[in-house]
Amino acid sequence: MKAHNAFLLVVFLSFLATGCADMSRSAFVETPRIEIISSQSNGLTSAVAGDLFRDVAKKLKFVVDPVQDEHDFILYSAHAPETNPTNRTFLALWIDNKRVLFQSNIYGTLQDFAAATNASSLFQQELDKRGIQYKVSTRKKLYQDGLF
Repeated sequence: MKAHNAFLLVVFLSFLATGCADMSRSAFVETPRIEIISSQSNGLTSAVAGDLFRDVAKKLKFVVDPVQDEHDFILYSAHAPETNPTNRTFLALWIDNKRVLFQSNIYGTLQDFAAATNASSLFQQELDKRGIQYKVSTRKKLYQDGLF
């Protein structure tokens, strides 16, 4: 019995290591949040971040969900229309008091992650056009959770 369990553990870990396992995979593009745009500032206001998010969602032909204005943060989200079930990428824009975080998320394998990284690169291109510095990161998890 112990050998069987050890074998299953090895198989599971190899799936994780090679990217064959389905899991939540996210690409993030983060920049500071600012209140007022000036020539010295490096970041985005909430309004400009929202416009940039809607522009990228429109390029991808995604459906933008209603904005959630919570106590501590603002959340924008978008997803592929139901007529395109093969693209399971989910976009989110998280805005808190300090930062603006664009998230491209997909639940799937490493190969599926290409769709999410494509969306992430569109956010990066838009920030590059505006001369805004940003940080890119990725994350993978076996489960979904909040960011803040």
